[in-house]
Amino acid sequence: MFEGPKLNLENLRLSNPMPEVGEEIVVEAVMRNLGEKCRFDAVFYWAPEIILSNRQMEEYTQPEYEIHREKVEIPSGGRITIQFRWKVRNKFACLFVKPENVEVVDWSSGESSEDSG
Repeated sequence: MFEGPKLNLENLRLSNPMPEVGEEIVVEAVMRNLGEKCRFDAVFYWAPEIILSNRQMEEYTQPEYEIHREKVEIPSGGRITIQFRWKVRNKFACLFVKPENVEVVDWSSGESSEDSG
């Protein structure tokens, strides 16, 4: 039975949780996969408000709010840490990460099937 990946953001940490505009901070995210082995683009976005709904998330899932993109692979039960530097923008309120271009990978055959994410 196909279950697909079950991705979970375990931790999202900023080197300074209350940064000033223009300050360079380190962002660290820990993600875990509780489902099938997969690879995907972990795409990070900033927003000028706290994200509380899917509607808000969609509103800020736009190129002008994208701050980092990284191709990652996570085996079933695996965990990864992504770390990058970012210069804080005016009106910054929060960050979020969205998996995009998700592919379930059959490591034994090298084949993958893509999910629209």
